[in-house]
Amino acid sequence: MEVNGENEAAPWRRLDRQQYGRVLLQVDRILWEDWDPIGVNDEPAAFDEYTTYAPGVIRLLTQGADVRRISEYLADIERERMGLVCPPERRLTAARKLERVLLEGADART
Repeated sequence: MEVNGENEAAPWRRLDRQQYGRVLLQVDRILWEDWDPIGVNDEPAAFDEYTTYAPGVIRLLTQGADVRRISEYLADIERERMGLVCPPERRLTAARKLERVLLEGADART
């Protein structure tokens, strides 16, 4: 839904540096714990494996992307950058949690 030309689902059209840092950590953790298409989240040293994808996810979130769009973005990364096809359930679980990051403004891992 749009209000005054802005998507109501995107409460933070712009994130200040501190907000961005918090959101980046949340998105990165969700990608690592819930998406993890290459199966490295049992290795603590690999925590930053998906960090490069977090800014793209944040961009989608601030544009008000829904679960379907976030899931499609993750599927594109799997196919085009990793050469993988992962179970859609993992993508959907991650996308649902990611969608809530800006909406809740709190930890969306649960």
